[in-house]
Amino acid sequence: MQSTGGVRARFADGRRPSDFPAVSPAPSRAPVVRDRGCFGTHSNRTVFFAWFILIGFYYSSRFKVLQSIEVPWALSLLQMLIGLPLLTVVWIVRRKNLPTWLTLDDVLQLIPISICHTLSHLAFLDIDAKTLSTSYFYEAIRVFEPFWTALFARYLLDESYSKRCYMYLAFFVFSLGSAGFYFLAYQADLLFCSMVVTFSSSLRYILALRLLRSSKRIGGITNLYFLISIMSTGFVCLATIIVDGSTNSVEQLLIISLFDSKSEQLGSSRIIAWIGISGVCFFLMNYLAFCFLDFAEAVVPHSFAITFLLFLGRRFAILSPFLFFIPILALPELFASIMASLSVWLFLRSLYRPAKPRPKRIPVYPTRYSTRPRIGALVS
Repeated sequence: MQSTGGVRARFADGRRPSDFPAVSPAPSRAPVVRDRGCFGTHSNRTVFFAWFILIGFYYSSRFKVLQSIEVPWALSLLQMLIGLPLLTVVWIVRRKNLPTWLTLDDVLQLIPISICHTLSHLAFLDIDAKTLSTSYFYEAIRVFEPFWTALFARYLLDESYSKRCYMYLAFFVFSLGSAGFYFLAYQADLLFCSMVVTFSSSLRYILALRLLRSSKRIGGITNLYFLISIMSTGFVCLATIIVDGSTNSVEQLLIISLFDSKSEQLGSSRIIAWIGISGVCFFLMNYLAFCFLDFAEAVVPHSFAITFLLFLGRRFAILSPFLFFIPILALPELFASIMASLSVWLFLRSLYRPAKPRPKRIPVYPTRYSTRPRIGALVS
């Protein structure tokens, strides 16, 4: 490069330094550390808090209704018929765009999601109407959901985790499962229903997330939940006609249940109010559950939160409809909830911890000038 007086520097071929493109600095490969707590970001915490309150109201109101109305499938149909107008309002307010013309492949992917969504909520309806021991047995099987979610995520979404994460996953399952194993009543049909609920609950979120990643025609979580709710209502209507309408029609069953001796003690108007509250909480609770898929990069932490909050919400609902404002639990349940929350925190901490670069080890081979004694010398 040459320079003379007031003449700018030039290279030997006559080009100036300004003729070359500007060199941008290389992007930093340092991992991005996000501010995450026990249940993720601040948006997640708001969703979880609202979700927990809705779970308490939902289980409490449904438990009150099932004490007098012994037609769980017809009750679920009423809940869905109440929740669909509410969901329509939420869909109109929150939608970003309308779902475009869906292809046959999209419809075929929506059918298994809606079937799993229906089974995850309706296969254990008879369990809730039975004794407390059957409910404990259901919860002891239900806590294995994160295991199946991790298995489905590995083969359907190609998401795998470190060995430390799987260790905390096992610790979480053991913590919640130990609270339900001390008071159990084993039944074969109860085991089958609990396994169906656990499989379908894990599979529906995996299939929903895979559909949202592969197809842009759905248009977001709100549109997806609106579509599968309509399809699920149709499935529940068919199941209600088959199960509860085998001997009497659904209308006769509801009329008999609303005006029998048990319902007269509680009041028919109060039962209708409990049905309305359960229907509203049912749809809002599930909508928030699907909205969390927007915040989570992985499905297994989402499954962690679902199992943990369902565990706490059911405990509060079994005691009283107002006790979820006062955190009073039995000693095994309190210990299990503390251990489970600790395992969730450790899992997320190890999951989102930035990977530290490991220094490369240079192999050192012994030479004839090495001071380290040779093997032959040690033997001799």
